[in-house]
Amino acid sequence: MSYADYDAFNGGFDAAGGFSETNMDNGGQHSQKAQTRSTLTPVTIKQIHEAQQDTPDSEWKINNVELSMVSIVGVVRKLENTSSALIFTIEDGTGSFDIRKWVNDEETSVDSEYEYYKPFESKYVHVTGVLKMQSNRKGINQSNIKLVNDHNQVLYHQLSAIKVHLEAQGAFNKLNAPGSNDDNKLFVSDGDHISSGAPAGSLKDQIHQIIRANTATMNEGVPLAYIAQKLNLPPAKVEVVGQELVEEGAIYNGYEDNTYLVF
Repeated sequence: MSYADYDAFNGGFDAAGGFSETNMDNGGQHSQKAQTRSTLTPVTIKQIHEAQQDTPDSEWKINNVELSMVSIVGVVRKLENTSSALIFTIEDGTGSFDIRKWVNDEETSVDSEYEYYKPFESKYVHVTGVLKMQSNRKGINQSNIKLVNDHNQVLYHQLSAIKVHLEAQGAFNKLNAPGSNDDNKLFVSDGDHISSGAPAGSLKDQIHQIIRANTATMNEGVPLAYIAQKLNLPPAKVEVVGQELVEEGAIYNGYEDNTYLVF
């Protein structure tokens, strides 16, 4: 299977979920038109509380970006067992938020799910899902809740949320504008360290760069086979390095174990 078609859609968003230069107008200023996103965006709980809708059925907006799928990282402060769902109270230092996880009675029971998630209390979790209004309250539908096994993932998420916020406001345009002093750049642009063709650096760096470059378009996870094809390497070798990056907290598994995403 060839993954070449994916490459045509890599423009528009950067690895951390922010805007690339293609989202800015020709004058180098941030366009005020809201950007619609269907990819995973790291946010804080405070941002979720501050998100607004233009109309009841429209997309939520944070920092002039229309959102669909969001991710948060926080501590489970309380877990409640109701007749049809589990309610997680999660706090991340910016606020707290209740996440209702519905249980399919045909597949399992609320009690079984409660026993499974009970050890999650007082531990950090990574939550992904779709931001929606539920019973006149904001909620995260189709929520996927996983334990954070490496505290570095907490920091990665926080930094990614900050970077997305700043890029949505056009904060990096002045730093990275033509003619600006390179010494004053907060982040190195892709052109500064990646030439055309295969990514530069160590194998670990190359794999991380490919995952980062494709997270926006492959929001269910960048396939291991795709990475191996890009680097012309055996999938088994890519899998070993990928697992090392997961353990370091630099990336995490997508919806399938053989796919990867960055925060």
